[in-house]
Amino acid sequence: MKENLLGWRGCLLFATLLLGCQKLTGGNVQSFFPFQEGAKWQYAQRDLISGRPQETFELFFRGVQQLKELKREIFIIDEVVPQGTSPTGYFIQDGFLMKVFGLAYEQGKVVWKGEQIRYNLGFAPGNIEKFLPETLTVGAQWHNRTPVLNAIVEANSQVVGREGVEVPAGRYPDCFRIESNLKVYPVQPDGNTDPEDVATFSSSDWYATGVGLVKSQVRQEGKDTGEILLLRYEEG
Repeated sequence: MKENLLGWRGCLLFATLLLGCQKLTGGNVQSFFPFQEGAKWQYAQRDLISGRPQETFELFFRGVQQLKELKREIFIIDEVVPQGTSPTGYFIQDGFLMKVFGLAYEQGKVVWKGEQIRYNLGFAPGNIEKFLPETLTVGAQWHNRTPVLNAIVEANSQVVGREGVEVPAGRYPDCFRIESNLKVYPVQPDGNTDPEDVATFSSSDWYATGVGLVKSQVRQEGKDTGEILLLRYEEG
């Protein structure tokens, strides 16, 4: 499994990367996820290996909905691409902003569609992972093992510093930079994984106060394979 996986990476970490809410209390993560009704982000996604044309996608806050599998309300961020609209959910728990995968729309309601991976591999409803610490500080670390699409992704992440970043949307002088090392294990038809069949990646993500994610880069075998850049942010 050595092919470039920018599409998978987009689904894993970039599909819905911006969440914050005045209702979320404690920590500072809400400062790096400005969550207001009507807020919208537009990104450019570039595959640096294949040379395919640059693609764009938009994110916006959908609202709050009760998810019966979790027995709690979650905040919904929609990703809009030419192929359609898909939701991702978030909530605060145990010192982390948690992310809920495997969601879809049915008759205007968000439903969880991750039953098969859940039962095969024993993951919790909604395929939940730790997305960001509730309090972003240099040195913070966390680990995830999450089913995404037809793979299991293991990731070790750390906040490594604060620095300035310039992207098409402008210059952001004070961003948290997060470094992650990832291993992707394809799920076999029987629901198992092969430890010999693994792809390894690393990534860098920059989050700006009052905006959220402004830049992300993905590397494989020491080469830059893809990036996502903020083109525009509109406050609600």
